[in-house]
Amino acid sequence: MDAHIEFLEERLKKRPTAFLEMAELAGYYLQRGKARRSPEDVQAAQAWVEKSLTVQENPAALLVRADALQMTHRFGESLEAIDQVLASDPGHLKAVMLGIQVALSQGDVDDAKKRLEVLPDTQLSSHLFLRGQVAEASGENEQARELYQQAIRREADSGSASESARMRAMLARLELEQGHLEEAKLLLEAAHAIPVEQPLTELVRARLMQAEEQPAEASALLRAAFEHYRDPVFLVRLGEVQVASGKRDEARTTFSTAAQILGDDPFGHERDLALALYYVDAQSNSKKIEELLRTELERRDDPETRRIAELVGVKPN
Repeated sequence: MDAHIEFLEERLKKRPTAFLEMAELAGYYLQRGKARRSPEDVQAAQAWVEKSLTVQENPAALLVRADALQMTHRFGESLEAIDQVLASDPGHLKAVMLGIQVALSQGDVDDAKKRLEVLPDTQLSSHLFLRGQVAEASGENEQARELYQQAIRREADSGSASESARMRAMLARLELEQGHLEEAKLLLEAAHAIPVEQPLTELVRARLMQAEEQPAEASALLRAAFEHYRDPVFLVRLGEVQVASGKRDEARTTFSTAAQILGDDPFGHERDLALALYYVDAQSNSKKIEELLRTELERRDDPETRRIAELVGVKPN
């Protein structure tokens, strides 16, 4: 990734109006920003998007903009950028698929279903997986399981190790929610064996350990995951494990650290910050907690946001 960025930056010095190469460079910066949780890389991606669009409006730059916006949980603005692409090319496959993903992240299942209607009815692994996500969000768990399994069987289509790991982690999460611990464990073992960065797998593994009444193992895993990924969400989940196992003082310390990091985090974790502040001192932080969750609920109405809102006592409007 670093080599691609260096190559394109040198090339653009000689081709200062090459807007498609600017969009490609923006995409690489965004990929690196996601992988390293680097605000500077995300800002660089956004800057190259604007340069590209200044030269000429183009779908590649608009989709990088949309992806960057969803990364910071600005889902409505992300969908606006996607719909700009679809307005001129209704069948633009990348825009259709990204639009479905953003609608799901926003918690708008009806919009995700509507966007899914445009997706070609193929047996490609990525298409089956996306259909499975919409089915799961709709509460159609058996259909979701079947689509995830089909996607895994056809995973050679995708050519992506990270996608293979993610598919297994998503299916494992579904199995875990249905109480199928052995099935979840086998899927997570398979996902963990794939040599790629996969934070979702670590989160689901920790949940499985909790379900198997192994809080010490879950805590150790989440600590190690935080040290590796430096994502404060792992600390928030660690705090929840500590609360559930009766270690309130340890949990308060963990949540305090998480709150300090999340307070400066540019990636839109309002609900996790609200949860951390609740466990640090619910009474003194009550106003801030409500403000954070109101902001988050305006952006999205998904099950995890509703779970946290209910836990801290903030009712949706």
